[in-house]
Amino acid sequence: MHKTHYKLLVCLMIFLCLIVIPTSFAADADSYSIDEAVIYDNSLDSVDDEISLEYSDVEDETLDISASNNDILSADYYFDSNASKDGNGTKGNPYKYLNGSRIKNGSVIHLNNGVYSVGLPQDVKNVKIIGQDASQTIIRNLMKRPFNAYGTFTLINLTLDGAEIYNYGKINASNVIFTNGNGQFLADNDQYGGAIYSKGSSYSVYLNNCSFYNNFARYGGAIYSSSSTIKITNSKFFNNSAGIGGAIYAYGNNLEITNCEFMDNDASMGGALTLLNANSKINNLTGINNTASNDGGVIYQMYGNLTVSKSTFLSNHARNGAGISVVGTKTLSVINNTFINNSAMEYAGAVYYLFNNKSSLNNFYENNTASDSLYANLYDTSNFDFIIQDNDYAMYAYNLSNGSLPSSYSSVSKGYVTSIKRQGGGGNCWAFATIATLESCILKATGASPDDIDLSEENMKNIAELYSVYGWDSETNEGGYPDMALGYLLSWLGPVYDSDDKYNYESVLSPALSGIMHVQNVLYLKRDSYTDNNMIKRAIMDYGAVFTPVYTKSISIPYDSTIGYYIYNDVAVRNHAVSIVGWDDNIKIPGAPGKGAWIVKNSWGNSSGNGGFLYLSYYDKSSIELGKWGDAFTFILNDTIKFDKNYQYDIAKTDFFYNTTSTIWYKNIFNATDDEYLTAVSTYFEKETNYTLSVYVNNTLKLVQSAFSNPGYWTIDLREPIHLNVGDIFEVVFKIMVKGDVGVPISESQSLNNQFYRKNISFISYNGKNWLDLYDLKWNDYPDHTYKSQVACIKAFTIFDRVDATINWTVDYLTVDGNNFNPVNFTVNVINQYGRPVNCGQIRFNFTNGDLTEVVCADVYNGVAKLSYIFKRGFNNISAEFVSCAYNSLDKFNSSVNITKYDLAMNTSISYYFDSAFVNITLNDTVNETIFFLFGYKNFTTKTINGKASIKLTDLKVGFNNLIIEVYPAIYDCNNDSYTFTVDTYDTQIILSNLETIYGNAYKYKIKLIDENGNPLAGRKIEYVLDKTYTGTTDKNGEITLTNIKAGN
Repeated sequence: MHKTHYKLLVCLMIFLCLIVIPTSFAADADSYSIDEAVIYDNSLDSVDDEISLEYSDVEDETLDISASNNDILSADYYFDSNASKDGNGTKGNPYKYLNGSRIKNGSVIHLNNGVYSVGLPQDVKNVKIIGQDASQTIIRNLMKRPFNAYGTFTLINLTLDGAEIYNYGKINASNVIFTNGNGQFLADNDQYGGAIYSKGSSYSVYLNNCSFYNNFARYGGAIYSSSSTIKITNSKFFNNSAGIGGAIYAYGNNLEITNCEFMDNDASMGGALTLLNANSKINNLTGINNTASNDGGVIYQMYGNLTVSKSTFLSNHARNGAGISVVGTKTLSVINNTFINNSAMEYAGAVYYLFNNKSSLNNFYENNTASDSLYANLYDTSNFDFIIQDNDYAMYAYNLSNGSLPSSYSSVSKGYVTSIKRQGGGGNCWAFATIATLESCILKATGASPDDIDLSEENMKNIAELYSVYGWDSETNEGGYPDMALGYLLSWLGPVYDSDDKYNYESVLSPALSGIMHVQNVLYLKRDSYTDNNMIKRAIMDYGAVFTPVYTKSISIPYDSTIGYYIYNDVAVRNHAVSIVGWDDNIKIPGAPGKGAWIVKNSWGNSSGNGGFLYLSYYDKSSIELGKWGDAFTFILNDTIKFDKNYQYDIAKTDFFYNTTSTIWYKNIFNATDDEYLTAVSTYFEKETNYTLSVYVNNTLKLVQSAFSNPGYWTIDLREPIHLNVGDIFEVVFKIMVKGDVGVPISESQSLNNQFYRKNISFISYNGKNWLDLYDLKWNDYPDHTYKSQVACIKAFTIFDRVDATINWTVDYLTVDGNNFNPVNFTVNVINQYGRPVNCGQIRFNFTNGDLTEVVCADVYNGVAKLSYIFKRGFNNISAEFVSCAYNSLDKFNSSVNITKYDLAMNTSISYYFDSAFVNITLNDTVNETIFFLFGYKNFTTKTINGKASIKLTDLKVGFNNLIIEVYPAIYDCNNDSYTFTVDTYDTQIILSNLETIYGNAYKYKIKLIDENGNPLAGRKIEYVLDKTYTGTTDKNGEITLTNIKAGN
């Protein structure tokens, strides 16, 4: 399926000490890829960063350490740390100290009970270390990674205290205690595998009767393994901790665990075990009191195959799946296990399993708990939906800039740009550029310090891609689409603070956390030429920054001694993304055909470019594609109310469903899960769009409202919130009208990891009457697009409780010499409990004069309702209150006004002819005032001169007419006159004259219109055809004269 996405990537070349280490930064788009390209990047913040990276680049290599002069193959060496002196390594005269030079390749090391300190990292090959007693023979090291193990590394009867192993071959360990390990500092200086790190398909780890306790790492508190073979028997894992995988993190492994105990381990995901795309066989496991703050109290597995049998899960804790949480496996077999006293904060005290192909569960459950007792034991895909409930977030409102656009501007100098970040070896520029843009929009809206906002690219990239229930079917860290980033934000999956999920360019898994704010509006931008940049500039000034794709060449970024580093491409391809944070009209980029450049924030560290920034020529063809809405975008932060719930079926917009028509209808159907108030809905508009929104509840039309929208994603406040009861079926229907072909925003399962929609919930119509189910609607006839199954992108937002609202008002009227005159103008401001303007409901006015009371309502728009009212003469009581079903009005205003009016009398006379009326007005005072002539379908005005006026009312409709004549302004107490009359139809005749020659071969031709009495009809429109249709108006003689008619047919 061809989709015009842009998957953004960049590659880097890192120069350090004259050693070149190529690391892939990204992969891109519309099948763009520069995997083999190398770009110079001096973004390393320190030499230490690169030293840590050199290890991460060694993956499936098998380093050959050949025998040297110091190697004694298959020799035995003896050590006794309690010896009185340092011997020669024989059994009778053992070494006292264990150091690198004494650990020979191919040797067997015998250790008596005691403590042995190891210094710098030791490369060992085919070495066996045998202790006397596991608890008494201790190898201790405060340095990181003391053993780089090649070949076969065998450990028996000893303790490794802070002495981690980096495996390049095969590890055999029996009766070994691993404790106090803090992991290998590798990619992005993160910790991997508190005790053992094994990465490579040819490597293996075999553990028997081993114990792991008090180990820590970010990934795999005790063991981190990727693509290796792991077999563990009769072993214990106690009190290990990690960000992910409290005891073990296994990625793409063959894993077997038999007769093992996991107790008191904890992590954010997989309190004991995190297994990704692994073939896992677990038998007779005992898991006690393990904790995951998110999913999988004991085991979290995603993809691969999982078998768990004859195991016991006791008193474990998690948000979901206190025993086991498993997602997307090919086969799942959880049988003959016992789950007792496990507790889940949300669902499944025992097993939480989603989107698995083949599942078999047959276990014993007792006293497991979850927040919903219906799912105390199990929760599966059939119960899963994509409704997100969250009202604990910050609200923001943008602050527009004033004034004209200057020739240069920088959000950096205004304090609206956060610090430069570094994406490292991952293809995650799309996440960095989006987060940078959002951070700037928040700073612009709040005026906060740049140090106060640091959002997580890590959480965005991992939640939006392969190893996430909510992600796209796209390998993590290998490039991405802007729609991935927007889907993550608009679905309320983020953003989160960087401190809650720090960036690692190799990681693939993140917990789903509550966002610190909700993005509700995205403005699509475009330009039609390389100098048509005012829309982009205004967005930067008003909102903070703008996202754009760009192309970075596979050579060093160009440098100019005057302006520094810059980008200019004369090709329209892209492989990277940046955030535009300013501009300078006077910058001249070498090679560009004209002046002008954007200031862009890059993600290669503050040592790259101009302190992390670059100039991007206005004329660059890879950025902000001409004529295309949405190639660049920004965020409009304009929260007015805190939503409690987001009803949705779409993880993200993956495309538009294009049609060769300019008008189309689409709708989604939802089932209310609470008693609540529907207050807003959202959708995407690809183009400038006129739309009509309709909402039905249980097949009853509740609301219709229409408006015009700029392109983008927009949250639309309902003019009146709608109360929903549990079980109500509500439909949100859009009719959209555009110029050219119309596109319906859709989310397609074929682009995503999982499908959150089903049949009979999303439809499209070409006439608003006959509906087609989008679920199985297939269409191949639109160029470059193939549609198989999709859901319309419509979200619905509700609140649970009524919101408090306060009002204040101003009243304005003319006062002369103590007399008050009409009209009386009311302005009412309505503010909700969040201090934001209310954008729904009405102000209900009650006006009372004597025994007469009139109720008048004025709609509230953007926090303001206005009304101009003509009161009766005398004393009038006024009351006003705000009315909306979703609001509590805390105020009710009462006032009064005594209105004075001048007495005035009007006499009128009227006569009719054909479709015209002739009216004469005489007032009893010589005033010069406006007279209104009001028909139901059109109005006229004239002005009296010294109390008199005449007017001809023309083009009146045929049939019954009702005319009201009244005096304005309302300072007068004057009678209104009214007339009813009928305009009859008359016979007319068109008289055509002969052609007259006027000069040369040109001719003059006359058309005359007369009534049934032969009278000429002046001022009448006549249509006539001369090759095409024309319209003319008759003159006072009832004629239209056509001149300059050429000879011929």
